[in-house]
Amino acid sequence: MNREIDCRWVKSYLGADETVLWSGKPGKGHLLTRADIFMIPFSILWCSFAIFWEASVLSEGAPWPFKLFGIPFVLVGLYITVGRFVHKVYIRKRTEYVITNQRFLRLRGKKVDTVEVQSKDQINVTINKDGSGTIFLAPPVLNDYQNMTWSGAGVGFQLENIEDVSHVREIILTMGQQA
Repeated sequence: MNREIDCRWVKSYLGADETVLWSGKPGKGHLLTRADIFMIPFSILWCSFAIFWEASVLSEGAPWPFKLFGIPFVLVGLYITVGRFVHKVYIRKRTEYVITNQRFLRLRGKKVDTVEVQSKDQINVTINKDGSGTIFLAPPVLNDYQNMTWSGAGVGFQLENIEDVSHVREIILTMGQQA
């Protein structure tokens, strides 16, 4: 089941001989990535220590510079523990993807990114048990680090958490062959 989108926004970005092959949006769920094996324990430790520090400083009646010093660390801890997942959901709701016979387009809010893949070797696909998945369009050296960011937004251009990722991969492999 493809989550079709209204592609009116893409028309102004298309070349004369460019046609839309596929369009979709990120699906819900699958918020955790391989990077979370490290990020979740680290974020819990960071946030716990920052809250402990700030609570200790406040309860001991320390001078106000010490009280202020811990606040940014608590905020960062809350973001990397919980906020990054909320941020990921927010970004996904505002994201649309389009694959044409020549390139990839991604609308995120009001920003449009485009990528022309020079080689099919740049494509890396992860498939979930339900058939959804993510297609990473990055040089091979980045594929191992695709989700190693604080926000979980990934490195490079990706079509994140799309339904029937195998079908979309086949469309990508035939790009350029279709006119």
